[in-house]
Amino acid sequence: MKIAVAVAVLLLIPAAVGLGFGLRHEGARLGAVEGTLVVSQPMDFRFTDPALAQRAAWEYEYATCAKLFDYDLRRRVVLDLASGVRAVPGGVAIRVRTGRRFSDGSALDAADVAWTIQRVRSPRLQSPAAAYIRDVRSVDAQGGEVVLRLARRVPDLRERLALPYFCVVPEGTEVNRLGAVAPPTAGPYYVVEHLPRRHLVLAPNPHYRGPRSRGPRQIVYTFGAFPAQVGLQIERGEADYGPISTEEFGAFAERYGVNRERAYMAPQPTLAFIALNTERPLFRDNPRLRQAVNLALDRRVLTRQLGAFGGEPTDQYLPAGTPGFRDEAIYPFEPDLERARRVAKGHLRHGTAIYYTCSDSSCRSRAEAVQSALASIGLEVRIRIFFGAGVAARRVATRGAGFDLAEGFWRPEYPDPYGVLERLLGGGSIERTENANIAYFHDPSVDRELERVSRLEGPDRYRAFGELDVRLARDLAPIAAYATLNARAFVSARVGCVRFHPVYGLDLAALCLRK
Repeated sequence: MKIAVAVAVLLLIPAAVGLGFGLRHEGARLGAVEGTLVVSQPMDFRFTDPALAQRAAWEYEYATCAKLFDYDLRRRVVLDLASGVRAVPGGVAIRVRTGRRFSDGSALDAADVAWTIQRVRSPRLQSPAAAYIRDVRSVDAQGGEVVLRLARRVPDLRERLALPYFCVVPEGTEVNRLGAVAPPTAGPYYVVEHLPRRHLVLAPNPHYRGPRSRGPRQIVYTFGAFPAQVGLQIERGEADYGPISTEEFGAFAERYGVNRERAYMAPQPTLAFIALNTERPLFRDNPRLRQAVNLALDRRVLTRQLGAFGGEPTDQYLPAGTPGFRDEAIYPFEPDLERARRVAKGHLRHGTAIYYTCSDSSCRSRAEAVQSALASIGLEVRIRIFFGAGVAARRVATRGAGFDLAEGFWRPEYPDPYGVLERLLGGGSIERTENANIAYFHDPSVDRELERVSRLEGPDRYRAFGELDVRLARDLAPIAAYATLNARAFVSARVGCVRFHPVYGLDLAALCLRK
């Protein structure tokens, strides 16, 4: 048996080497067009249909999409395809700009926008964005306007419609989740070709007349590189950009400096936290123990273990820069073990917690830091490690999983406090799988307060959300926030004009390539 396994491994080695050579060869072929930006990454996108493509695809989605609204670099909503908004009885009317065209040359009008929103709402499509427009009762195209009738006031409607899910597609685009492909789009670029698990090619939209840049002559994603390969490919100039590990970024930052020529970093509104599973006996109806955990953690140590330039410590749920955020000292960044023991006394219950984490050395280090901190208050933490990309995250996001503690990362899909707190802690957001609320926190009084505050507008809205953020972290403590993260990117020597968008990631369309 051992001989058979050894032979099988030996047979796989040349196959793997051949695969790597084939991908490099294909990347070189596709990048042969002058001005081509090559992005290397291990895995293909699950969907290229904008109504289905999620966060991992948003960088390329932003390059291809045109929406009613967009965000500027300060996270403010600005007009894109919309030229104006007015109130109408029971809703709003949004005027659509004239003169815009899709990548296939067809004219874009209000009927296309209405179809896009109706399509996202379709149960057949099962778009993750359907929840964002559940308060839309009807959508109609009337003249050059799109009229949305609402079940209630939605003060953050523009912010929601600025998501890539609402990238406008032509009227009649198929509503089909299975086998969904990229439809014509009206942004600076469009999808020319997608060979699953091989490559994705974007070209400039010849009909685009909007204000956004079109830098590269072509953008090519190649799929299938081993994760450890990507950094080397970029450093050697075989690729221009791609996902790299925190350890690699630290090494490149030391070699090239940060925000100088090749290694770049920028703050982003992503929260790192330890979830306390409130559906399990240990933390259910036990806010005192949840508060004790928050007091015992060393947030500076956990943040350092995110790697070089990984983020900044925090103890709040709204990331800094989110409207409504107010800086409050709720928990210490360094542990207050005396106070933590006092708060935990009489609330440790069976005294044992199960911690789910990934096999990455960084994940394990943070799990061990949590284990050590909580041992100091009398809570034994048993770490369970899951191997394979995303296995631990999928387990944790599935309701009923057998963990008490788990690490989570949440980047709100749009920069509004409701988009943070409702998804992280709203009971109505809990599903069977793919949960962001991995504390499985469900408090009817909190849900009612989230609903009430979400209807407010202007300064009153943001003030109320800021107060709710502090109250949730201080009094109920269903998660232990420990850091807000930075975006990090390493690029080839020929890439310039690097700019991070605060919502969509690296702005691929704005990059410029040196010869």
